[in-house]
Amino acid sequence: MGEIHSKTTGPLISATPYDDVFRTVLIDCRELIYPLLNEVFGTDYGKDICIDFHQNEHFPQQEGGAEEKIITDTFFSVSCGGELLGRYHFECQTNPDSSIILRFFQYDTQIAFEQGVLDGDTLVVEFPNPAVIYLRCSETTPNIMNVRCLTPEGEFTYHIRVLKLKDYSIEELFEKRLYILLPLSLFLYEEDLKECEDDEGKLRNLEEKVSGIVKKLNELAERGDISSEQALCLIALMRKSSYNLTNRYPEVQKGVDCLMMGQVLDYPEKRAIREAKNVGREEGREEGREEGREEGILLGKQSAVVEAVNSLLKHGVCKTAEDAMQLLGVPASDQAKYIALFGKTNL
Repeated sequence: MGEIHSKTTGPLISATPYDDVFRTVLIDCRELIYPLLNEVFGTDYGKDICIDFHQNEHFPQQEGGAEEKIITDTFFSVSCGGELLGRYHFECQTNPDSSIILRFFQYDTQIAFEQGVLDGDTLVVEFPNPAVIYLRCSETTPNIMNVRCLTPEGEFTYHIRVLKLKDYSIEELFEKRLYILLPLSLFLYEEDLKECEDDEGKLRNLEEKVSGIVKKLNELAERGDISSEQALCLIALMRKSSYNLTNRYPEVQKGVDCLMMGQVLDYPEKRAIREAKNVGREEGREEGREEGREEGILLGKQSAVVEAVNSLLKHGVCKTAEDAMQLLGVPASDQAKYIALFGKTNL
């Protein structure tokens, strides 16, 4: 869930690792958000939509002029062809909380005020479409929350959509293309963690399930359904989330963690791939000036792949150069020539 800070008293509500994971995956995999919107709001968005994230820090004024900082998990707008289709506010909540509806109304009122337009003597405010994702829930957790607003001229009801992660199986997350939720999917097995800690057979079964998720993500990348960088992001953030969730179960933590690749949040592989591509382009330009454009571009691409593979091996993301090239999307037919290059760079 978002945070509320006071400029005089410091943090009042601290974000959890799962908030950070949720924010990161939405921003780094924004192309994968539209199935989540369709699932929660019943929209019919496709890959052609454009998602723009907005500032998630807000400073409503308090009595006496003091400012209080509130931080939403994420606030973004959806457009297509330059036409605004909607604004959305999502929060990720670990446990059901009776105060969440109050915070939603506070956040969204502030967002509406900041986005408001003064039209003559009329202030026009538009509330975003709100939704909460519950990682845990109980039988009494509602499917939708309502804010009933009474005014002298009448009343209106403001709806907050609820998505309960535990309503889905891993298979359903893949079927519905809700890949954006996979980094948090170990919550689906949370009730089994204690037994897995004490029972090696059950631990092996859990490891097989986690391994299956990783395998399916890599298969999606191989087919081009998602990019290799998106697969890497999802796996790395799943590792971050799972590591925190299994903190009380060292055997489970060790077993699950070794199956997943990547670092967390500001994971080095993402930066290394981006930097490697930049280095490759620069080297390609230089080689292109010296040896001709086409050959220079080829050498630049080769340098980028070598640098990226080196980084993935260095950070323990992949065990072999072949695995790293597969993750990067290097065609199998091209991998042999890169192996020769790796030998020259003392890989």
